[in-house]
Amino acid sequence: MAKSVLLKFYLGTDSLTGKPLTTTRRGFKSRKEAQDARKQLQLELYSGTYKKQQYEMYQDIYNMWVEQYENSVEESTFVKLSVSLKITFYLLWVLIS
Repeated sequence: MAKSVLLKFYLGTDSLTGKPLTTTRRGFKSRKEAQDARKQLQLELYSGTYKKQQYEMYQDIYNMWVEQYENSVEESTFVKLSVSLKITFYLLWVLIS
């Protein structure tokens, strides 16, 4: 299993609460790739073009998980867990609808 690099970045302080704001990015294949992403994030932050990613639906979260998880385990493990999660998400959707 290949190791991946994690990036945690300080965005500043929330003006309402005074608490620190941070973001986390995962899945970089090298430290250099993470540093390049940090520089891009800094550029966006200082230029005012940074927009924090927000997830509206369970499907968005599931898709993000699939991207990260699919290449980190064997195919059979991925298939078993993803089918189980699809069933779980469907049942939750039925219950709240």
